[in-house]
Amino acid sequence: MDAELDTLWALVAGILLLLATVGAVVLSEGMTRRRSVLTVSSRHLAGAAGAVIGLVALASVDSALLPTTAASGLALEPTAQLWLAACSGVLLTSLAMAGMAERATVVAHLLGGVLIGGALAPLAASGRHADGFLTTIEFGDRGFVDTAAGSMFAVAGWVALVGAMIIGPRRGRSGREGSVRDIPGKSMPLATVGALIMYSTLIGVLGRPGEAWGNEIIDGATVMLMGGAVGVLVGIVIGRAIAGDVRVIHVLRGLLAGVVSTTGDPLGASLEEAAIAGAVGAVIALVVGYYIDSVNIDDPVGIISVFGAAGVWGTLAVGVANSDQFLAQFVGTFVVASITTIAAGALFSMLRLLRVFRVRSDIEIAGLEP
Repeated sequence: MDAELDTLWALVAGILLLLATVGAVVLSEGMTRRRSVLTVSSRHLAGAAGAVIGLVALASVDSALLPTTAASGLALEPTAQLWLAACSGVLLTSLAMAGMAERATVVAHLLGGVLIGGALAPLAASGRHADGFLTTIEFGDRGFVDTAAGSMFAVAGWVALVGAMIIGPRRGRSGREGSVRDIPGKSMPLATVGALIMYSTLIGVLGRPGEAWGNEIIDGATVMLMGGAVGVLVGIVIGRAIAGDVRVIHVLRGLLAGVVSTTGDPLGASLEEAAIAGAVGAVIALVVGYYIDSVNIDDPVGIISVFGAAGVWGTLAVGVANSDQFLAQFVGTFVVASITTIAAGALFSMLRLLRVFRVRSDIEIAGLEP
């Protein structure tokens, strides 16, 4: 019976992750220009295909390399492991490549998906199972902890950061004398729908935590929802303080950053801890977002700040709540960041050298649509 429940939850969790991917695509479409929206969608599909291909290639080498959730109690067959890992890889690829929206080629999305799905997502997910690479990082009697997906979201942010720096800003964003022009998205209502879809489906990152798995998953989901709710309040307050009014972009980023900030260990956090983590994460995301805009790192969807910075904070927050845990969390976060930035930098630099990373200037100026 337990095995059947494990498989059922893996199926449900995978479906939720795919729905979260739909939310990421809708969010990206709302935050990009009208002339590029259809091509943004097709590139997300190319990235998803690359992620699945990369993961299957990894499994064909050695199925033991597949990420599992054994530390959370799941006992899955290889096929179920492949399904859940593929859904995670698809989501991470959509998030990471959204940081290069309107500029990256189909080839870049496809190969980026192969890298993320076949290497970086399994690396980040290794913090979730007992014999994973990240869980071997220990100091004293404390090992690295990431029961949901803090490190996985951080991977998306690191890839987006490296890619955005190498590919450069969109045409028309850089003004005279180094000024930065804002390029508004085509539809904030559409972006809001995407964010709400993600808010309600990111609970798919939760693993099965033992015998009372139903109740504990509800507890973990409530923790994540609390983090998002507090993040909304922070977005409202900071928006009014900085811009003088409530702006949807601040609220959406606060919402998602609050959720992501609780994904280091939502199964072990209280609602009070979730509120604190969500509030701090939302502040970090909004501050980082303002900074990267000021230095003209063009991230139309806010992946670097919302998922990268908040994902790092969510992983470290586990150690902040327990000081004995912090060193293991810090080292694990550093390892993930180092491997991710080096691998992504190598891939994107090679694509740029081969001139297949960014679309031609005339195509970008005219719009990516045929």
